[in-house]
Amino acid sequence: MSQAASSSSASCSTSTGCSSPLSASSFGVRELATEIDRALEGQPSWESICEKVCAALPRFLANESAIPATHLVGNPERYTRNLLYADPAKRYVVLALVWEAGQQTPIHDHECWGVVGCYRGAITEIAYATPPPNVLPVLPQSLKQTTVSVLSPGQSCAVDPPTRDLHRMKNDTGGRTVTVHVYGREMLSCNVFCNGTITRRHFVYDQTTPVWSKS
Repeated sequence: MSQAASSSSASCSTSTGCSSPLSASSFGVRELATEIDRALEGQPSWESICEKVCAALPRFLANESAIPATHLVGNPERYTRNLLYADPAKRYVVLALVWEAGQQTPIHDHECWGVVGCYRGAITEIAYATPPPNVLPVLPQSLKQTTVSVLSPGQSCAVDPPTRDLHRMKNDTGGRTVTVHVYGREMLSCNVFCNGTITRRHFVYDQTTPVWSKS
């Protein structure tokens, strides 16, 4: 039932090849932030930003030492959200999410561009079609599932509202999974579609100290 990264225009290449002179072992949070800054130059579309971030992310995902142990701490009750980098201009954040076996999200939106990459383990993404605005609110059970993708280390996917904004994610493996998320806003709240209702859910960071800062 699963497939590799979605063929949607908002999906990412799963290739880890790169023409950059930087090796994967040298490509850390600072280098990733530099590439994201370049992707945001001018007035690019969200689709263009996603494509460029997707192209840069595999080098980070291939660096086994890119994320320190302090930002890889899990929680048996829920997945954890750990801040890797916060853009000083508040244009984006980079997070590491740690998922223990079986942990998952409800269906939710993002309201911004975003890219998700698998760092360790495997993560399943179930995407849903975004309903037209004139039919909102909509019951979660009426949402149309569009793709199911299983991301392995080095692979990524993207969200690009309004056409591709709704999904849920889950760790179907028997062990721990770590994913890296780049969001075009601080992403401390989103709309959650769960148990027949749509609610606004607020989040906190489990690890609030970034791995690198420009200051």
